Amino acid sequence: MSKRSKIWSLALLGCLLLTVSQMPNFTTLWREYDAIRYYSQSDDAATLDTSMIGPEAAAADPEAADILGHLVSESDMDALAALVLKYPHNELFAFELANQLLEAHDLSPQAALTMASNLITLDPRNAHYRYLKAYLLLNLPAENSFEAAISELELGNRLSDFKLSYSKYKQRVESLLGNQRKGTLKTDLLAPDEGGFYGGLNRKLTQCIEAAAKKTDRASVLRLTRVAAAVGDTLVGNAHGPGLLMKGALIITATNYLKFKHAELSPHEAEQVRFHLARGKALMDIVGGNNSITMDAIEALIAAIMTSATLLALFAFSGLFCFLTLVVALLRKHAPDVKVSFKKYIQYGSVFLCYFVFVSLLAPARESLFVISIHPAPEEPDYSYLLFLVLPIALWTALRLMGLLRPCHRNKLYEFGIAKAVFCAVIWIQATLSGLADVQDWAWDRDLFPFLGFTGMWFAFCLALWAALVYGWFLIRLIPYRRLVKSRGLSLILLAAFLAGLTRLLSTLNCLPWLPLVLLIPCSAIILTHRRSSKMPLLLDALYRFFGKREEIAATRAKVLRVIPPYMIISWLILLPYVGSAAANLRRLKTVLAYPPEVLAALPLPDRSTYQSILDRIDFSHVDSSSLPGAIRRSQALGYLPVLGPKDLPAALRQAKTAQPPAEDYDLLQLMERCGPDVYDIILKSLDSPQSEYTLIARAKSGDATVKTRLLKRFDDALSELDVTNAATPERTSYRRFKPRRWAFSRCFGIASALAAVSEPNEAMTRFMNVLDQIDSTAWHRKELSIAFYFHNSLDSLPRPQASKLLKSSLKKTDYSDLSLRQNLSRLEDALALFADCEIAEQVFIRISESPLIRNPLFPNMQANWPFEDVKEKFANPFDLTSSFRKAISPHFRKRSIPVLKNELHAEDPALVAYVVWQLTRLGYEWPDQELKQLLENEHWKVRANALLAAGKQAADLMQTDDNNIVRVIAAMIATAE
Repeated sequence: MSKRSKIWSLALLGCLLLTVSQMPNFTTLWREYDAIRYYSQSDDAATLDTSMIGPEAAAADPEAADILGHLVSESDMDALAALVLKYPHNELFAFELANQLLEAHDLSPQAALTMASNLITLDPRNAHYRYLKAYLLLNLPAENSFEAAISELELGNRLSDFKLSYSKYKQRVESLLGNQRKGTLKTDLLAPDEGGFYGGLNRKLTQCIEAAAKKTDRASVLRLTRVAAAVGDTLVGNAHGPGLLMKGALIITATNYLKFKHAELSPHEAEQVRFHLARGKALMDIVGGNNSITMDAIEALIAAIMTSATLLALFAFSGLFCFLTLVVALLRKHAPDVKVSFKKYIQYGSVFLCYFVFVSLLAPARESLFVISIHPAPEEPDYSYLLFLVLPIALWTALRLMGLLRPCHRNKLYEFGIAKAVFCAVIWIQATLSGLADVQDWAWDRDLFPFLGFTGMWFAFCLALWAALVYGWFLIRLIPYRRLVKSRGLSLILLAAFLAGLTRLLSTLNCLPWLPLVLLIPCSAIILTHRRSSKMPLLLDALYRFFGKREEIAATRAKVLRVIPPYMIISWLILLPYVGSAAANLRRLKTVLAYPPEVLAALPLPDRSTYQSILDRIDFSHVDSSSLPGAIRRSQALGYLPVLGPKDLPAALRQAKTAQPPAEDYDLLQLMERCGPDVYDIILKSLDSPQSEYTLIARAKSGDATVKTRLLKRFDDALSELDVTNAATPERTSYRRFKPRRWAFSRCFGIASALAAVSEPNEAMTRFMNVLDQIDSTAWHRKELSIAFYFHNSLDSLPRPQASKLLKSSLKKTDYSDLSLRQNLSRLEDALALFADCEIAEQVFIRISESPLIRNPLFPNMQANWPFEDVKEKFANPFDLTSSFRKAISPHFRKRSIPVLKNELHAEDPALVAYVVWQLTRLGYEWPDQELKQLLENEHWKVRANALLAAGKQAADLMQTDDNNIVRVIAAMIATAE
């Protein structure tokens, strides 16, 4: 055996041993790849049991198969209702449907509440369902729902059992996939976020605590904070994933901030609150760090899988072509003594490098060659690949045609053209001097390379201009077109560019994604090794004679068999470590997603050690906010400051003030809004400008009554400024000219809002009225002024009775034309939900019933570039805000509103009719049998659903045969309810 044969044998043996050792990793990654490819290409959950796991497996556990289909396809409300009917005892489907029913516009929340009650019936010891029911009760516009919600929360806190719905079925789903040798990572990533409503529950509890604080009801504040903190502790104690852990940490943190703000605490109580705050901050850090690990692991996994698949395809296709070439050589003619230069090996590798570079240029930033092959075609494909398809063909054709021109002699190159050279030199010098004059505050380390690049481009331009002036069209005939056409290097580059464009085209069509790579392997090898024996193009000549016996084609086959195998070995040796890395990242990712017991056991407790750990993390010495990581670290360090007590805060503030950049008054005032009253004076002494207007406003909002006199003077000055700007710019339309008035209104409302915290409610209301008297209805609606936004945003500082009077006054002043504003309607919606009364609710209902509100799309010029199709679809068309405003005013109707609502009972808009049915039922309207029967036969399912909730059990049996799945589910829940 020759030395060469021994080397190849050892290399193959080493690859074989490494391959055997990596086979478990290959198997694992193939399962995950196959599952990801399936999930990416299939949107139809109905075919999942047959195409993904097989009919036998689906028949063995159809419920698990349908859960898997729901996870993949994200079933809509009607499909979920069908699943609930199919599996009436399945808690996951019922839980998901309850959440979707709550989000449905113009549908009574009683529908979702019915589902929650059914969940409690299925598992009465599960605190998770008690919390869901409490959240639904807090969304009910009824006076007695608040106490019922708090009672449910307290009951849930006493229960020891807490389970998410999906956790009861997760093992069955994974077992189903495991038995079919399918990957499970995708189902881990697609697990439903059952903790989503806890964010809304946190907001609702925060609003309740703030409302109790405005009534100075300390007992209610303490009760609500105690209940909310217990909910947070339950979530943290039962978390098995980052979502639930983060929700619990947020509830703990928000609750204790409010406790600091509104409850009068003893030193010991304040210390305990700080311990809980420290725990919340530490939990957030754990979740943030874990999410970072998760994202890093996902990115590393995807990169490893993509690289592995590409290298594997390269190896497989190269091996197939080598095998075909060897068979042809043995059957026709073999040339064993042919040698290949080292330059050929380098050129062959360069071809693949160019190909992958071109593909990466064509692929979007979030995609790659491998991702293109498994993802479906986008709705709006990018056609830039056409340039790579057309340009190589056009360039090669142009070179062939230009090669027909008779080349000219080079004697003309000795002409110099001194006058023309001087002209071009003058242009270059003038441009250089102009560029140098534009550079202000010259710095060699900053401006040298940009300046050299600028002058270099001008030099190249002037050189090209001189050549064109001197030689003219002679330059075109000087280029050796015939030699370029025969050049192997140019042919290989054009081939790589064309196949890269073909790769992108096939990925857009979602078919044969590896075909260009299959073509690149033989074509590039043949172009490099073949010696043309006819006038045909090099590649065509080789392919035409590939099965021949002539010496030149036999030599080509032998050279191909020499060039390709080394790259097969190289690709395989690179592939094996990548497979091991990908499998390791997959195991790490699944561990992180599962939150192992050792992670949960190490969760911090509300004690001094956790507090000390937060104190140790406050470090401003190495924070450079000019970079993004430095800015994040600075923000984190500032976020820890509210946790600190009077003994530790002064040192931390000194460190923050001496940092680079130092903490500003704005940062410390943000701290003042969240800290305890025992550190208020410490923060105040650290301010650079304790008497500035912004500082006075922040101090007043914190309850510092000593600033009231100074702030009143500022308010009078703001009113005077408003008078001046009103008189100076009554008819101007320029934004810059409106700017003084805009900020004058903002200043007035901002100061009035701050003074409300240190004034009697009626006194504060009078101050707001003084500002409203300065505003005419025309100015109120000017887009440039946004007065309505400033006003609605400042109402939160007032108790509800006074805020309601001010809102009513402003709406009457503008004749309810606020509803037609094109901006800040969401803030008006919030103001109506919090501060409207019966009169306002009736007037808003009448006006939006007569003229529905349509909101224009946001940022129309940016939408074409948005990469997320669901977001683009959401904002591509105007959408109706009528349902949102109807929901906002729902809690404020009273029995006197029944005639107003009944006027729209037979409206043409079915959504409006459904809403009216809901509100009339809530107000205790006694439905005539005939009227209720007509509503139960209405064409729109929401009308029938709300009418069913109004009729109760007397119509439940009848409606269980309804055409709509959601109506049938509600009827079934009502029929089985106690």
